[in-house]
Amino acid sequence: MNPVVVIFGANGFLGRYMSRHFARQGREVVAVGRHKDGWSGDGMFLDWDGKTPGPWTLALEGAEAVINLAGCSVNCRYTPENRRQIRESRVDATRAIGRAIAGCKTPPKVWLNASTATWYRHAEDQPQDEWLGEPGEGFSCEVARAWEEAFFGAMVPAETRKVALRIGMVLANEEDTVFDVLCKLTTVGLGGAMGG
Repeated sequence: MNPVVVIFGANGFLGRYMSRHFARQGREVVAVGRHKDGWSGDGMFLDWDGKTPGPWTLALEGAEAVINLAGCSVNCRYTPENRRQIRESRVDATRAIGRAIAGCKTPPKVWLNASTATWYRHAEDQPQDEWLGEPGEGFSCEVARAWEEAFFGAMVPAETRKVALRIGMVLANEEDTVFDVLCKLTTVGLGGAMGG
């Protein structure tokens, strides 16, 4: 049997690319998501609600890797309800996966959990390309803090290595991505120079 890679949020932008990559590498891909919209079609798809156990828990047994990319899109107005959904979708999913891994007889080798690069604040007295390794302030940093607390606080077996993926904006020339949004903003004259 080929090594198994379980990808939560497999129907999202990064999940689609990861599912295809691992399938092409000969891995058995288990794609987990709230719905199939956006799924690449690679591997086996399992539904979940982002909170509770289901058939997906069996896929974690002996998996080579578990990759959690689950979370509501941040491409929205930050209303109180949207803020709640953004935070809860990430924290609840992470906790659910942690509980499932803790219950495995043969735990996965590695658990990679998405986080965000917006955790850090910029050093105001430094050049534009230098960042401090200190947490910033505001909603995005609060989400990052709660997300990583849920991840690193999960009591999983020592055999499962945990890696937080502090991901920034990822660009690809396709619809409904950050690149698409930025292109639309620049076509109407918004934005400005980046760099010197």
